[in-house]
Amino acid sequence: MTETKRSSRRVLYVIASLRGGAAEHVLYLMDYFGRQGNTLLLVAPDDCEASADKVERLGVRWIKAPLDRRWSFSGLNLISGILETESIDLLHTHGLRGGLYGRRALARARKAGCRAKSLYTVHGFHPAYYRTALARGLACALERRLFLRTTDHVIFVSEADRAAFFECLKLDREELATHSTLVPNGIHLSGGDNPPSRKEARGALGIAPDAFAVGTLSRLNRQKAVHRLIEVAALLKDDIPRLQVLIAGDGPLQARLERLARRRGVASQVRFLGYYAQAPALYRALDCFVLCSLWEGLPLVLLEAAAAGLPQVATSVAGTTEVLEHERTGLLAAGESVQDLAGQIRRVYSEPALAQNIAREAQTTIPEKFSLEKMLEKTARVYETVSKV
Repeated sequence: MTETKRSSRRVLYVIASLRGGAAEHVLYLMDYFGRQGNTLLLVAPDDCEASADKVERLGVRWIKAPLDRRWSFSGLNLISGILETESIDLLHTHGLRGGLYGRRALARARKAGCRAKSLYTVHGFHPAYYRTALARGLACALERRLFLRTTDHVIFVSEADRAAFFECLKLDREELATHSTLVPNGIHLSGGDNPPSRKEARGALGIAPDAFAVGTLSRLNRQKAVHRLIEVAALLKDDIPRLQVLIAGDGPLQARLERLARRRGVASQVRFLGYYAQAPALYRALDCFVLCSLWEGLPLVLLEAAAAGLPQVATSVAGTTEVLEHERTGLLAAGESVQDLAGQIRRVYSEPALAQNIAREAQTTIPEKFSLEKMLEKTARVYETVSKV
């Protein structure tokens, strides 16, 4: 990757979890900006062993805080103290909760003389999808206040996020355009070093050679709607006799999903792998990758699965449709229809030529369009712009 040397600065990253795509995004940023000679600090919980190992290898100063809790006064005080005493040039917050903690702390620190600029990256604008009008209204009112008072610039990873942010916060279009930039997520074009062979990957996961293996990699929460994949298994178990469904990830809904698999009679077809740090091995082992989400920012897993040459089926929802094009680089199912989702997976199984074509086209076009180099260079330009404000 070609790197352009830019002015050194002290950057504080704040994120509420080291699990998932947003955390991977932050790790990419810290690797890149650390190599440019910037001084980096990270405030995040210690909630993922694999990410913790990466942070340690990067040599970033990591201040651990329980930001994964619903509310942590100690975390807020910690961030505020760092901003007041560490001569931070740029505060870069990520995700809804990280953005809340970081920018609330900045409002306090600025009263004590902190001059840090504030950059906020939206990884899926979740308040737009809250179930009740009251919850949506309160969250959006707070986001509007933070945007107007303590946010110098916003990065959106998808057009869908920017549109939801604009509509929900009732912002002036010109003001948002001036203070925001679209920077889609990116991945390494190489796809990783020394991935296992398909035979090795399937053997490690106990997948029979003649099984049709469908899988997903996601947090087990409401947004990811993994229950749909279990319902799909119930619909397809007779059509695809050697069907095996692998669910990699953990989260608050795991026990409920396990009960659903037993209730629907597919406990023997559905396997829960728990938190899974070896994504390349999982992609190698599967015949089809599935993402069932209710909404997305811009999902890294779809970029990774495309780079691995894997046919993909996903619900046609915000964020996902900015990655996959139906019947060209993936198969998209109606967002609310389990039957349609099952039907698209059945097509991957019964139409191998189609599956091969969409996988090949995705592998050719998606990694190039969503390259890590482009993401990092665009982010670097945003850093320069915000620093001059």
